Amino acid sequence: HKFEYDNNGSLGEDKIFRADIQPLLKGFEKNVFSAWQYAFTEMMNNAIEHARATKIAVLFSTNALETSIVIADNGIGIFKNIQTFLKEERGQDLALDECVSLLFAGKFTTAEKFHSGEGIFFTSHLMDEFVITSDDMIFSRDNFSDATVKGFRGPSSTVVSMSLSNQSKKS
Repeated sequence: HKFEYDNNGSLGEDKIFRADIQPLLKGFEKNVFSAWQYAFTEMMNNAIEHARATKIAVLFSTNALETSIVIADNGIGIFKNIQTFLKEERGQDLALDECVSLLFAGKFTTAEKFHSGEGIFFTSHLMDEFVITSDDMIFSRDNFSDATVKGFRGPSSTVVSMSLSNQSKKS
């Protein structure tokens, strides 16, 4: 399933979840449903509020074993956004790979008055596979490792890819 949204100031991640994603999760165990509700709304909120995106696309796929959701936007790019925030607000001049590494520790946000900065951290631990690509960089966390990859030829905007076993025991 593919969904496309114009980010015109009226989008709400909870409304999008209820209208488009929730019906696709019917029959899932409560813990898996709740995991997807949390992960989707956290990552969609980032696309809506932080990315400065005008367009957001969501791809949803499921099979007997796992479900995957990809959220892509045409915004500034998460790592470039972090880099710009640190330079303008804190006077720090960090390389993009250093900005990526800030996400592993959690509690980092570019909107401190509105967010705790824990959404990416907890979502990346909750999912079986979690990848953010942006600005030729990759932030990746799965059940086996954490990774930051430089030199990846990808979009300057942000793409978040998440997968979770349909029989997951995570909550």
